[in-house]
Amino acid sequence: MTKSLADKYNINTRYQRSARIDTDWKNDVVSGYVLHGTARRVIKRIAEQISDSKKPQKSFTITGPYGGGKSSLALIIANLVSLDEQTQKQTLKIFTDKEEHKLLKNAFSSSKGWVTIRVVGSRTNPTESIHAAAVQAIKTRFKKIPKSLDIEKRPNHKNLMNLLDNLNEELSKTNDGIMLIIDEMGKFLEYAAYENGDIFIFQEIAEKFNRSKNPNLFMGILHQAIGEYAKSLNKLAQEEWGKIQGRFLDLPFSVGIDEVLSLIGQAIEGPSANTQQKNTCQQVAKAVKNASLGTTENLSSKLYECIPLHPVTALMLGPISRRRFGQNERSIFSFLTSGEPNSLNHFLRNELSTSKNIFTVDLLWDYLKINLEPLILSSPDGHLWSEATEALIRAEKKGNNNHLKIVKAVAIIEIFGKQFGIRPSKEILESLLDEDTNIKSILKDLESWTIVVYRKYLNAWGLHAGSDINLEELLQISSSQVQNTNDLIIQNIPFQNPVIAKQHYHTTGTLRWFEIYFVFTNDLQYFISTKSSKINAGQMIIVLKKKEEAREDVHDAIRSVTNLTKQLDHPVLFGFPENDHQLIQEAQELSALEKIKATNQKLTGDAVARKELNARINNAKIVINQTIKTLLDVTTWVFTEKTFPKTSSLSNLASTVCDDVFSKTPVIKNELINRDKVSGVAVAASKELLENMFKRPNELYFGIDKFPPSKSMYLSLFRNTKIHQIENHDYVIKKPQDPNDTIAQIWEEMINFLKDNKHRRVSFNELFLKWSKPPYGIRQGIIPILALTIYEAHREELALFVDDLFVPDIDDYGISRLFKDANSIAVRYVELAAFGKETLRKVSDIFADRTHNQKESVLEVAKRIVQYVLDLKPLVKRTDRISPQAIKFRNSVLNGKDPYDLLFQDLPQAYGMTVGKQLGDLDKKDAERLPSLIKDSLDELKSVEIRFDQELKEAVYSALGYNLTDNINTTKLSERAQRIQGISGDFSLEAFIRALIDSKDNKNWITNLASLAAEKPVANWFDLDFDRAKYEMYSLVSRFKRVENHVLDNSTGKGIFSLSTVTTLNEGNPKEVNLSAQLEEDQIKKVENISKEIELLLEKAKADDQIKLGVMSTLLDDLKTKEELIKRKKKLN
Repeated sequence: MTKSLADKYNINTRYQRSARIDTDWKNDVVSGYVLHGTARRVIKRIAEQISDSKKPQKSFTITGPYGGGKSSLALIIANLVSLDEQTQKQTLKIFTDKEEHKLLKNAFSSSKGWVTIRVVGSRTNPTESIHAAAVQAIKTRFKKIPKSLDIEKRPNHKNLMNLLDNLNEELSKTNDGIMLIIDEMGKFLEYAAYENGDIFIFQEIAEKFNRSKNPNLFMGILHQAIGEYAKSLNKLAQEEWGKIQGRFLDLPFSVGIDEVLSLIGQAIEGPSANTQQKNTCQQVAKAVKNASLGTTENLSSKLYECIPLHPVTALMLGPISRRRFGQNERSIFSFLTSGEPNSLNHFLRNELSTSKNIFTVDLLWDYLKINLEPLILSSPDGHLWSEATEALIRAEKKGNNNHLKIVKAVAIIEIFGKQFGIRPSKEILESLLDEDTNIKSILKDLESWTIVVYRKYLNAWGLHAGSDINLEELLQISSSQVQNTNDLIIQNIPFQNPVIAKQHYHTTGTLRWFEIYFVFTNDLQYFISTKSSKINAGQMIIVLKKKEEAREDVHDAIRSVTNLTKQLDHPVLFGFPENDHQLIQEAQELSALEKIKATNQKLTGDAVARKELNARINNAKIVINQTIKTLLDVTTWVFTEKTFPKTSSLSNLASTVCDDVFSKTPVIKNELINRDKVSGVAVAASKELLENMFKRPNELYFGIDKFPPSKSMYLSLFRNTKIHQIENHDYVIKKPQDPNDTIAQIWEEMINFLKDNKHRRVSFNELFLKWSKPPYGIRQGIIPILALTIYEAHREELALFVDDLFVPDIDDYGISRLFKDANSIAVRYVELAAFGKETLRKVSDIFADRTHNQKESVLEVAKRIVQYVLDLKPLVKRTDRISPQAIKFRNSVLNGKDPYDLLFQDLPQAYGMTVGKQLGDLDKKDAERLPSLIKDSLDELKSVEIRFDQELKEAVYSALGYNLTDNINTTKLSERAQRIQGISGDFSLEAFIRALIDSKDNKNWITNLASLAAEKPVANWFDLDFDRAKYEMYSLVSRFKRVENHVLDNSTGKGIFSLSTVTTLNEGNPKEVNLSAQLEEDQIKKVENISKEIELLLEKAKADDQIKLGVMSTLLDDLKTKEELIKRKKKLN
């Protein structure tokens, strides 16, 4: 049987399938494991974090593309705490560095082995899966399961957390820990997102692990960040998911190309590369020495190990695997082991064992085309793939196999290698051809056929799409026009993402970031003066110098703006990059390209040139971003004359500066409000929290039930900060007791500030501005709540003003005003000082029987007076039908703007007293009289309120024909009104009828009728409205009764008589008379006879019409009076 290359080369079985953490732990996972740089960095970072004695982090997410070797890494980490001591030692041997070895041994120290819970995610409830895996792990760890570990309980959230708590307690006895590994954690998150599953189990476990004193470790393996799984949810839910991510430290896991080469070399077993193959590898390694491969150290040797893959093919497998249609390393190994057409296996089986051929990059094109082309075409690379296919069709018509091989190679490298700086240079393309084939001739043919084009600026070849514009010539002209134009250069340095002070955020809960700017030395002063407003935390300014400038010129420029930066409310860091000329040069080139795009009209009709220009622009931006990244790593930073060394972590630098500048910022970990721009939901929740604080300050959670957003705010702002404390079995709002606590310091400073400014009111806006600046830097979402909290705790000393008026207590309106305009709310510190204490005590005694609060302070007494007057009914606050003295008293209270002025200036002046220069300076007799005068005024106002109520009730009763002592049956009154509703055709009367109908079981029925009579709500009445209501009430009742009698007349026959009239006899008060009678036949005749006799008598007396009317009124009035007497006797009986 003829042997093939497949008999010489083999793929190690270890790489022929993906790892599973729940089953492969029983196998040998150490032998053959390649500990590449990425894996080493991740393990080291985990070990460092869990070993941190000050603030250990024990929960991590490892995030990277599919097939990146994350599961294998997790298995290696699990081996470090294996129950088998030999496995532990074998795993540690992988780490050859002594310091690294020591770090891992200490971080993963084990006495009897940790309990390793291995979970593979699925679209199910994560709680049940974790519980099942935990039970299995416990059974594996303990020969005899401790009684505290009840593994038979139902797998729910509570029982799982209890099980982990008890397990943690058991393991603490041997100084061992729990390792929870969740592979494919994203599937659980998908389930939670779409099925409303238990997502918070991850947060709770992470928090417990992070706080635990045991050496625990939680690793979640993901393909994307936790927040990405929540994109379909609403904004509030996304924020909640973001908090869960905050409990984990995310460790990116993306393997570099150099590491991929090591993995491929480890997977392929076979003979070593021959001399010719080594030469080819060396040629390619030299050609890509400047590419972004991770590291080019020992690159030739790594390529040797990849034979029978051509070195260019080996280099391309890593980038291809990162595309959407591929799966990182596992897709690489799928290619290596696949039996698909044109695969490596297919090649090896069809090449004789004596063949010197290797798998070149053109064969890789053939493999992708036949197996993956539909997927590629639907990916972002689809357009370039289509162009390459068209180029191949043209090359096939004119060239031979060598021409096709080069076109395929150029296409593959351009599509997949460009991102990593791998370009189809002449040297790379030459490595694909036999030694006797002239690459120059091949390229010349392809260039003449307009299939490929040489790109001088890249020193590489590319596919030609066809164009009449010479972009290189245009670029030379444009470049000369944009030199030394600062604005254009800065404009074309791409925007850099802000630097987030992550550690500061994790410590304080306040998210701060620094904006990055690039500024030339001669523009620095103008920039600081004009571009330093609306900054979040601070600015990082990288100072660029021109070619002719020296480093000392940069120092001089910074010193020239020192005074300006001191006036700013935020920190400014200045950066000195080592090599800024490269960045300036690249930005100039981008400016020139953008100028061509904006001004060259020929581009409009040349799609190919446009495409090439856009590609140049995009490439220039990529290059600039790469340069900036390198530049930032070698930049020295200066802040307030302190120099920071070069650092690769600007985030740590930002945190260091923030910790220093905002040293008094309180620790409040609530993303809903710890921000400057809060959502409508957060504002509503803040208002709800404050309203509850004022209404129910002595209750836990301020009485907030369940778990609305306001409760999470309470926990962050009041419980965690110890502002809401238990004192004498009640909850009270107090300053935190720890003097080093930042909130305690802020609290004390606010009270002292108000004391120092007790001669004036201090607006909340003034406080807000003070607190938002260093050293506080408190966010606008927190400040209103904190300010009102301190007010509530010191309300006996602080006078509160809303819209320039003193108020005894803040209400919902005041809270709303605060959130709309902080200038509308103000406070003033009030103390007794030298005011008349005896006068104050006597005024306070007025309220001894009206309040339990007996404290004697200017503020408390003023509050009681103001509140008393405010509680009076609106008409009493407007009426002129009280004594002039009471009017002045009332108006002084209602218009009072300050408790000091009210007690010791406004009220004395209202009583005609003389006030001295100093508040409270009263004549002795006046001081003695003042309390009794205030009491008289208060009593008079209260008596007027009672009198108005009585008069109003009397007017309504009288109009309806009742006495004040009558007990009106509103049910019958309602029924009467229902019988005539909709008949009158009188709009106002119908409204009155509806009010009568509604009077049934309505305590406010009198007020409602009076409001209709006056055609104005009682709350808006003045004195004339009161009078009008009384008179109009008679008119409405009269019209009501006439309609009622009309209905009665129409519903009866002969013998029914009814009469309704108004008389004004006796005292002249109008009186409605309504009478009705039902007579028999003989009675009707009697009526007729008596009527005739009366007519004869009136004629005999020569009575005119006026006298006749008077006689009738007298008879009717007597008849009505007798009827009322009969009714009263019946009631008495």
